[in-house]
Amino acid sequence: MMIIGICGKTNVGKSSFFKAATMNDVEIANRRFVT
Repeated sequence: MMIIGICGKTNVGKSSFFKAATMNDVEIANRRFVT
């Protein structure tokens, strides 16, 4: 099993990249520590 972290500034497409790379949905919410 691999563990990978994605870091970056706000609104740069980290969640979009993760969704495209893993072909999974990403939880999105307007609160801290959630994309």
